[in-house]
Amino acid sequence: MRKRIFEIIEVSKDNDRVSFIYDITMLFAIIVSIVPLAFILGNNRFGFNITNHYCS
Repeated sequence: MRKRIFEIIEVSKDNDRVSFIYDITMLFAIIVSIVPLAFILGNNRFGFNITNHYCS
């Protein structure tokens, strides 16, 4: 079981469909997580505005 999990997590080889689906899912999750950071305008809820802090 551990070996198969390792094979799935590794970069897909040949015709390993499960590994390929895992790779695509992880890539999608990473991009979806990073995109909001590119458009952050600041969080003034706690008195700290990241845009003014780094852009001034």
